[in-house]
Amino acid sequence: MASKKVLSIEVGSKFTRIVEVDYKVKNPKVYHALTIDTPEGVSNDGVIKSTPEFVKKIRSKISKSGMKSKKAIFTIASTKIANREILIPKVKENRIGPLVMANASDYFPVDLTEYDLAYFVLDTVKDEQGVEKYKIMVLAISKTIVAAYERLAQECGLTIVAMDYSGNSLYQMVKKECSKDVSMVVKVDGRSSMITILDNGAMVMQRTIAYGLDPVVACYRELEAKHFSYHQVLKELREHSYFDINSSDVGPLYDGDSLADLLVEAFAYTLLSISRIYDYYNSRNPEKQVNKIYVTGLGAGVNGLTSYLSDRLGLEVHNINMLADYHFDRKMDKVEANRYIASLGAALAPVGFIEEQREGKKSEKTGSLDVNNYAIGMLGFCVAISILLLAVGMISFLQEKSKNRKYYTEVEKLSGIIPIYQEYIQTKNANSYLEEAYEQTVLPTESLVEFIVEMETKMPKDMYLTSFSANKEGVAFSVVVNTKQQAADVLLQLRTFESLVNINVREITDSREEGNSGIVTFSVSADYVNGKGTDTTENNVDVTGEETDIFE
Repeated sequence: MASKKVLSIEVGSKFTRIVEVDYKVKNPKVYHALTIDTPEGVSNDGVIKSTPEFVKKIRSKISKSGMKSKKAIFTIASTKIANREILIPKVKENRIGPLVMANASDYFPVDLTEYDLAYFVLDTVKDEQGVEKYKIMVLAISKTIVAAYERLAQECGLTIVAMDYSGNSLYQMVKKECSKDVSMVVKVDGRSSMITILDNGAMVMQRTIAYGLDPVVACYRELEAKHFSYHQVLKELREHSYFDINSSDVGPLYDGDSLADLLVEAFAYTLLSISRIYDYYNSRNPEKQVNKIYVTGLGAGVNGLTSYLSDRLGLEVHNINMLADYHFDRKMDKVEANRYIASLGAALAPVGFIEEQREGKKSEKTGSLDVNNYAIGMLGFCVAISILLLAVGMISFLQEKSKNRKYYTEVEKLSGIIPIYQEYIQTKNANSYLEEAYEQTVLPTESLVEFIVEMETKMPKDMYLTSFSANKEGVAFSVVVNTKQQAADVLLQLRTFESLVNINVREITDSREEGNSGIVTFSVSADYVNGKGTDTTENNVDVTGEETDIFE
């Protein structure tokens, strides 16, 4: 059987990548691949606005490259694609779609008539009762975005057969190579990077960060060659080992810093974001730590980047090599193929978006047209009944149509809330991530210093502590003074402490005899004003025997 070829296209902010590949086959082959500079303003966060210049360039490059297919797949990377992870019962494969679509309004509280939905299966898991369920990633994309890609395809003389989400495209390409243990795949591109963590081939986390190679390229052009194109800078980064910590290829010096030092510094925010996700996952999953790291995308072609990440993350880092067992032309090595990884993955198992709708329409048109005389007679009878019912229901239909027009107008007025809601969800998720990350940094003695400073400043020197304990939330200690007046002074001073709240006093004991000889003892407990955390492990200091003045 002849292979079914498609053009798999990724329109990025800097480059547009096109590959001609086999579509949905077991051992796919790459026939041609090309990269085109994306004009400024054409692609913004996955939303495209094609121009005659861009269309002309695509058509010309496709023609000159020898690509013959007129069918296209687009893979889209965009924060405007909403996604939700859900659990559904483990049903037959052909029942997953209807089940997801039936509950779609619960996942996305928006007008779903304005969105195309898709999904892909992440893993099979067991709930608390041990019942197997599917973990599903459900996606929603605005029809206006889809329509823009359809217009681009039409202007380029192509027909769209499917659209994919870049997160799924990457997942399809790496899940086989990451089928054992816990692996982290870092796809470093120009304006952004995508981090995917897989546990035995199942995706458990995927995050997009707003940093990539752009700062490095900008730094190189500023220092070395302002006239260099993005492609030329990437070639320089491929041929020189600026990121290799063991390399002597550091370039010229600028105010005491080598070119390599400045390029590494330009990559700092990207590295910081990658390491934060790496540390966050490991802190939440101590029993399943990441033990393999792979780099793909533009970053796979940067000489020395894997050794640099290995040094900073403390774990060996490699480039993705298997690339889903694709067969490549001898002119393309697998390191170069990493630049096309999203386009290649989209041809393996795209999520669809528009594909299922078109297949449904196709199946309706290709249904059997063979009918017998009885069926024709029944058809005539049904037509007559339908005409009668139509006449009776015409008035109600017109009324409902009027209502529908009114509701449609209201929906149009409220449609502006959708971007606000999406921004709210993204901000909420980011805030949750930061709060959880902060919890990992809280130390048991974080607020203790402020308390001790106030004790040294405000407490009388003739006060003694016989015991003291502290944790993340507060302190507890026992106090010895000579008189009740001194005890009252201590308590009044405690009420002025800016570092404490909820001050409680208990077990006041007056052991003084006639002539005021003896002591007054009492216990105090209080919470820090900024006390956080759940760790109640105490740091105890017990003073026994001879009393010691710790505030001298």
